[in-house]
Amino acid sequence: MRRIHIVRMQSPASFEVIFVDGRSTDGTAAQISERAAALGLDNVSVAISSGPKGYGADIRQGLRSARGDLLAWTHADLQCDIADVFEALAVYRQAGGGKLLVKGDRKGRPAFDRFFTAGMELLNWAVTRRRLRDINAQPKLLPRSLCDIILSRPSPDDFSFDLHALNVAAAAGYRILAFPVDMKTRRHGVAKGGGGGLKIKLRLARRTAAYILSRSELQ
Repeated sequence: MRRIHIVRMQSPASFEVIFVDGRSTDGTAAQISERAAALGLDNVSVAISSGPKGYGADIRQGLRSARGDLLAWTHADLQCDIADVFEALAVYRQAGGGKLLVKGDRKGRPAFDRFFTAGMELLNWAVTRRRLRDINAQPKLLPRSLCDIILSRPSPDDFSFDLHALNVAAAAGYRILAFPVDMKTRRHGVAKGGGGGLKIKLRLARRTAAYILSRSELQ
């Protein structure tokens, strides 16, 4: 929360930050609201996920709650710096904006992690003939027009949502640009996506592969 406060003081642009609470039981929503109030962050709010549980479902909840013309999502587990969103914004503007999605490209990842990501990229290319890199990298910044297209279509509730958004963007004629980002060390909790051990990665890979192979509209 202090990082959000610092970025707000440094940024000339107005922005809102929406934390999506996937119906946790540890009082996360209340803690966020209390910390935001203590720092005077009236641009921070919490949306409680009301639909299916899962990463993709939570992102959809946040996107539906957002009010801006440009939207972005990123992880809130302190591995991703919120300042990266503003770097994405700078890339978006320098590239002329419009029909464009800007995403992170993680640098310095272990070869083990890159191997699994590359496998999913290869399978997606085999099905869709689209070359997408580092599909789960954050942040992802996009215009409202693309957000509306993504939300209008059925999408996965799990970690396949990132890949789905990229495929929808490419199919709709949006350019995809990447810029380098650094992933920080996870401080708390256990990774539920691709950042954990072999068992977690295999589970994620199976779900992503099932999504790719079952989505005929991606071809």
